[in-house]
Amino acid sequence: MGLHPWWVADGRATEADLAVLEKFVCDTRYVGEVGLDLSPRHVPPGSEARQIAAFERVCRACADVGGNKVLSVHSVRAAGTVLDVLTRTGAIGSCRCVFHWFSGSSEEIWRAIRADCWFSVNEMMLSTGRGREYAKLIPHDRLLLETDQPAGSDIPWDTNRVMGSLVATLGRLEQTLSRDVAAEVQANAEALLG
Repeated sequence: MGLHPWWVADGRATEADLAVLEKFVCDTRYVGEVGLDLSPRHVPPGSEARQIAAFERVCRACADVGGNKVLSVHSVRAAGTVLDVLTRTGAIGSCRCVFHWFSGSSEEIWRAIRADCWFSVNEMMLSTGRGREYAKLIPHDRLLLETDQPAGSDIPWDTNRVMGSLVATLGRLEQTLSRDVAAEVQANAEALLG
């Protein structure tokens, strides 16, 4: 189940859709993609309050039913607010929160790391200096491979290529190839998804 912030922002997701998610979230372990997008590139102006209210209801519903739900969290120009909502609703402690291509500030990534969040990375993230630095900061046992193709991308998505890019990036950053990054990422996915 999910409620993408773009759908909330532009009105495609209605109050009825949100009510259905709240009612049936107990029947699934995986919830996503949910979160906030405050980029004017993707959402109409004035949608912030509507997005926050919907995300808060989703997080509260997930936290209330328990069951160690996995939340795939979309966060564009909103990492601090996303962390506030996850904390306020109790989802940060009762769910496994996965930041989907983290792009917040250094302070925000440290806050998410301290909260035991997980992080998925992709090629586009690893193509930037900040993205590579974030990949280095992420605890190895919280690192995942992002497997969806970003909206608007015309590059064919290839998880093997993404893994190769991650292995090369971490090898260069840590100046060691002794670790088996692919095996670690696979073990992380198995631990997360159970």
